[in-house]
Amino acid sequence: MAESQKSRIEYTHYRDNLQIAKRQSEILMNFKNYNEGINTKRINNWLIKNGINKSKLLFLPLSEIPRLNGNLKSLGLTELSANKSGKYDPLLDLSIIIRNPKEEEDNGVIVSEGLAIHEAYHASTDEIIKITKSDKDIFKRHGFVLTDENREDDVTYDLLEEAAAE
Repeated sequence: MAESQKSRIEYTHYRDNLQIAKRQSEILMNFKNYNEGINTKRINNWLIKNGINKSKLLFLPLSEIPRLNGNLKSLGLTELSANKSGKYDPLLDLSIIIRNPKEEEDNGVIVSEGLAIHEAYHASTDEIIKITKSDKDIFKRHGFVLTDENREDDVTYDLLEEAAAE
């Protein structure tokens, strides 16, 4: 495999807290927190009990995804993928949870509460992983990452990172 095809992984603790605060403030000012019916006290108690630094939580309805992505893009941040129901962005220090009314109708709000805890787990360290492949930088949340340099397609695996958050 050519050198430019190999991935390079860097772990960094650098955080520009002023920029993070500005970005976070802009997002929080532009969106109403759609947390009605969510037991935020239960979420916060669970995070504290398990020693996880809590991040701010922003609950949004499905209908806000296009507007959210426009705001994220204007800030130079990664948009929320269409198949994702939440994300923690270390460059915002914010956990964003998309509430799905069908899932909540079938299973209760515990679905969204569980997702909030999952995303908040990703905020439990300042470490950010930067993966460079083919001269393109991909910023990951903190956590574990597996690579296989023999594969020519996507070399990053979220498996362990996501399992840790479970």
